[in-house]
Amino acid sequence: MTPMSRRPVASIAGGVCIALVLFLIMNALISGQQGHRGTAPPGQIVDLIRVQEDETVRIKQRVRPKRPPLPKARPPPPKLEVNDESRPQNDPFDIDLPRIDLSG
Repeated sequence: MTPMSRRPVASIAGGVCIALVLFLIMNALISGQQGHRGTAPPGQIVDLIRVQEDETVRIKQRVRPKRPPLPKARPPPPKLEVNDESRPQNDPFDIDLPRIDLSG
């Protein structure tokens, strides 16, 4: 076998070996036989008691702001300039089209 023909075979064999090793590692992680060592130690129970504190509510006096004075009159809108042309111009295109003979 030449070195070029060995490369695909070695790649496939290496991939299969790596896949098998990964599946074995995942199986060991899922089964969890090594990490299980009996019951968990009893933990401390923490008892939380909330004490309500006396709260004083302060009410702020709200001062309304003064209204701005209304404008006396609106300025007139600017006049728009409109072109006198009411229709678009029709300029025919000068295109040299070839004649196609469809008789056959």
